[in-house]
Amino acid sequence: MNYLIKLSVSLFLCIFIFLAISCSKKTENTRNEYPKVISKIVSTSSETSQQNTRNPDSGIKPHINIGNNYSIIYIKNINLDFDVEEEQVIVGIDKENKQNLKIFVLDFDSVRNKYILTWEAEKTNINYRTVSISYMDVVGDHGLEIIFTATTLDNKHVLDIFRKTHSPSGISLYYESICNLEVNGEIEIQEKERSHAYILGQKNGVSFPVITYEDVSEPQSGVIKTSYMWNYQANKYVNVFKETVPAKIIEEQKINKIFFDDIESYKTFLEGQWYNVESDNFIIRFNGKANEIVFFTSDLMEVFKWSNATYSKLYRTIDINARNDQIHFITKRIIIKIENMNRIKVDIKDRENPKDIDHLMDGYYTRISDNMLPSVYSKKLTNVSNTVLNGEFLGANDIIIFENYNFILKSGNNTKKGIFSIYNYNNDEILELRFIDENHIVKEIKLYKINMERQVVDNSIINRIALIKGTITINSFSPSGEDALFYMQTIEKKESFN
Repeated sequence: MNYLIKLSVSLFLCIFIFLAISCSKKTENTRNEYPKVISKIVSTSSETSQQNTRNPDSGIKPHINIGNNYSIIYIKNINLDFDVEEEQVIVGIDKENKQNLKIFVLDFDSVRNKYILTWEAEKTNINYRTVSISYMDVVGDHGLEIIFTATTLDNKHVLDIFRKTHSPSGISLYYESICNLEVNGEIEIQEKERSHAYILGQKNGVSFPVITYEDVSEPQSGVIKTSYMWNYQANKYVNVFKETVPAKIIEEQKINKIFFDDIESYKTFLEGQWYNVESDNFIIRFNGKANEIVFFTSDLMEVFKWSNATYSKLYRTIDINARNDQIHFITKRIIIKIENMNRIKVDIKDRENPKDIDHLMDGYYTRISDNMLPSVYSKKLTNVSNTVLNGEFLGANDIIIFENYNFILKSGNNTKKGIFSIYNYNNDEILELRFIDENHIVKEIKLYKINMERQVVDNSIINRIALIKGTITINSFSPSGEDALFYMQTIEKKESFN
């Protein structure tokens, strides 16, 4: 009898431990479905204009056919209601009118044993390249809200928070918008610290406020800050406070948020291109991932590799030791002082002779958007192009490969390399190719008017570009009269949804 009792107790303990571990793993997985922090999900900086429409889970196929008139730019399997089966969220753009898109939610119907469309929402006047979807418990009731952000075609910023609600059918998964904002400025969801009881699932947590910043009639005088808070009775976010904040305070707040206690925050801030305020021909490009700093003028390019650095939060400076990528014995001390969010002061010294004369590239620099060219800063050059080139394109007699800012042109046994940029000049999309030799000296510059078409065929995306050679005049792009060059790129859908 005692033996049976001991055996029963041991069996019970094993089952209890197994269930506890299983529940713990399930809870952990559930919490990892959404980001811990959402801060400045919409920003007026150039980083926002980067292409955000992407498939986070490459290779996922839709559980239903959303219609032949829609192209999928986003798809994700995620458990939104914490039942056994995962739901599927899809964003599709109208093939004939790409400014219109729909958000679809598919739920598993256990009765019919298949996935069905339970909810959809339509958005119009959207730049689909800027769309971003995320999931977070914004309200604080342990449910996941669907957070949609994007910019409109007229460059306003959009935020839509969708919360689960009762379905008209009474059983299906259904959503409604609890916060729908469109502003000519910035939108931020401010995450607040929640209690230990919330983390354990015992109590609801505080809701996260939504803050907007919009310029007043005179932008230099400040911005209008509007705070929205979650209201359970109204079942939506409501405007609770509006104030005008001096521009200087906003600038200080932005800078203070950037600088943490590590070098990486400085790298992130400097990432991209900067041009000298006194000479448009002097450009500095920072590439934090490659630990690379590039100086270039209209006819010269010099690459330095990041060696080590020290920084000062008090004085907002970073002191970089760098080595020439081609001639290793050439080293420089590059001191950068952050003046404001879009302006830096650069001071370059020779490490072997720190008292030498001022460097050519010394001075004040201001930030420019990605893909804007260093050679042309005319008043006509007002907008960065929406055309994105990446990967290998096949031509009739050659191959051109685009990667980041660099390109490689292969024709038979001949290979040329350089840097490229794309910009909008007086409503024409312009591609500039700068051919650089082994000493990083610009040997040739070619300008093309570029036209790009995208076509979806079966399981592939086909990109076609036509390049018309020419020059830029004061008012327009002037073709040279040479025959256009045609290139084609094929991308398998399972590899990219961009």
